[in-house]
Amino acid sequence: MTKGKRGQFYDEDDLDDGYDDDDDYGGEDDYGGYDDHASSRGSKQASAPAAAWRAGPSRATQQQQQQGKATSAAHTTARAAAKPDPSIKALQQPAYLVTPHLAPKKAPQQQQQQQQSSAKATAATVPGAAPDGGSTSSGLEPFRFDTPSPDDVVRGAQERRGGASPASSHGAARHHQHHHHAHGHERAGASVGSSGNSHSNALEHPGGLHGLHTRRAVKEYVMEADLEREVEAAAVAEAAASNNVDSIPSASSSSGVPLSPLHLVVLGHVDAGKSSLMGRLLHELGLVSARDDHKFQRDAAAAGKGSFAWAWVLDERPEERERGVTVDVAMTRFNTRRFAVTLLDAPGHRDFVPNMIAGAAQADAALLLVDGSPGGFEAGFSEGTGGLHGTPGGQTREHAVLARSLGIEQMAVVISKLDTVGYDKARFDTIRAALLPYLKSVGFKESSLQWLPASGPLGENLVGPPQDPNLAAWWTSGPHVVGAIDAFNPRERATSKPLRMPITDVFKSKTGAIVLGGKVEGGALKPGSKVVLVPGPSQPFSVRSLEASGSPTHLVRAGDSVEVALVAGHGGGAGGGGAIDPSNVAAGAVLCHPDFPAVLVTRFELRVVVLDVPVPLLRGHVVTLHAHVAREEGHITALLATLDPRTGDVIKSRPRCLTKGQTALVEVTAVRGLVLEEYADYRALGRVALREGGRTLAVGIVTRLLE
Repeated sequence: MTKGKRGQFYDEDDLDDGYDDDDDYGGEDDYGGYDDHASSRGSKQASAPAAAWRAGPSRATQQQQQQGKATSAAHTTARAAAKPDPSIKALQQPAYLVTPHLAPKKAPQQQQQQQQSSAKATAATVPGAAPDGGSTSSGLEPFRFDTPSPDDVVRGAQERRGGASPASSHGAARHHQHHHHAHGHERAGASVGSSGNSHSNALEHPGGLHGLHTRRAVKEYVMEADLEREVEAAAVAEAAASNNVDSIPSASSSSGVPLSPLHLVVLGHVDAGKSSLMGRLLHELGLVSARDDHKFQRDAAAAGKGSFAWAWVLDERPEERERGVTVDVAMTRFNTRRFAVTLLDAPGHRDFVPNMIAGAAQADAALLLVDGSPGGFEAGFSEGTGGLHGTPGGQTREHAVLARSLGIEQMAVVISKLDTVGYDKARFDTIRAALLPYLKSVGFKESSLQWLPASGPLGENLVGPPQDPNLAAWWTSGPHVVGAIDAFNPRERATSKPLRMPITDVFKSKTGAIVLGGKVEGGALKPGSKVVLVPGPSQPFSVRSLEASGSPTHLVRAGDSVEVALVAGHGGGAGGGGAIDPSNVAAGAVLCHPDFPAVLVTRFELRVVVLDVPVPLLRGHVVTLHAHVAREEGHITALLATLDPRTGDVIKSRPRCLTKGQTALVEVTAVRGLVLEEYADYRALGRVALREGGRTLAVGIVTRLLE
């Protein structure tokens, strides 16, 4: 990927990531998306004040100018003499003085202008007094409209605090009611730790103190010399191991050779056999003891679910075993000849797609399981019914498009349960012929896809060639599941960038230390490294210890899954400082480099691809935003332009709506904020999915952080 100016391609593979941002979307009309002609047709009797309100502050100011200086001067005098409303007084303090990370680029100048304007207005109320800059025959100076009026100051503060423009205040009120209800439902489980409000410390976190417009650019980062030496040495050792992969004796052995990490997510429609296949795979690799094997078989049979015994290797929660449905993302690890694999078994039921997204966001590659039994593939691949009250289609479709939108480029399609049709080759070929065009349509390259048959419960074609003669008769040279995993290409490590590590788990270790778990998406860490948590407390932390793949380690790099124990302050090492408070760890928090922290963003620009939406997307549409492991309520603030999906050229500015298949540039507001990065800087933190009512409406990449 080559970083370039806006309008160039950052990555020709990912969702056609080229976009053109040279057009002026910054005007009031552009961001408001308001159509004067359409409004006049709908309501020709609208009053001038109402029209001015819809047009926004700048248009209101122009109409005030036309009404004459005398009227505006009288209004200014009345405002200065009136007793201030306490609620308005609170709003007169600009939002950027309360929330540093929301500061606009020219905040100091704007603040000075507001103070000067206030001084002039005060002077104008005194008979015979003339403010600086001239006088009138009566000694009063009319408001010149060359600085923000008090109304504009209040209105601007309301915009910054509420995240909605005056032109959409009616919709904003409706959104606020919806979000308030949503927060009441989400708070109990919003935090990774035990906090109710996942962003309760957002105003303290270092990202906010640095601010969106004052933080240092990622390209300015230079890794510390001692850390750089260790990173380079680890890269050399890993490259040497990769070149000698044939010397590793077996897939399940522990050879001590440094292997490249691979985060592998298992996707597919509910009941496709994901957990059963992976449980049997772990058994074949020798990672399930005979004692546990017997226990799973006995307990599953006693519960009347004997066929689910292999799934119980990964499905540990009682409700998962009772319902026979995976709810959480189950994580386990194993080694192949080439990779240290972190396996993420994602739920297939559409009610748990948010959990699936959190798992797929960490993945480098995917196994897509397809049910080959009679009617199984058809159920998972159904398109669903359209319309506002239509039913979503099968999860094979949604999982595939979400995987691609979350950055997964390599995928092995495993057609399972073929034993139910006697390993019929025609069934395998029929499914492949139907599924391949769809996978290509959502962005997968045919050269990046693998196809193979398997049977999870019977262990066919998992770690070696098939033993059943019906399957062995025609599957003679294709890969088995472990071979398909080894055929993936390792993802390049982004170690040259500042640290970014989204937090996926918080728990207490055997020693009593509070540990943060997650995947490093950028940079590197070692014991003693200084870090900050965004959002989180303002003080920095030091890394006390690191653990990867279940063992202590002295270094982790981008691409590694790691468990980090932190201490407050700059002590690091084995002593000094106190442990982190779990209540300070919010859902979607990110561990960052202290000099190059991320920020909590409430407004940002996305380049999206609209999926199979039940109704067109409009400005003000309420959505649930999914980014890396974070989830937040929000709404579409503006429809900026529709784009050519190949070139990124603007097709139409300020469209009224977006429909299925369109590529567009939109502005989105998050209620409490998300930790995001521009896609050009961090791919994993620059992807967002928009969902509503159990459907994925659109997927996209972050092109600009706005507020």
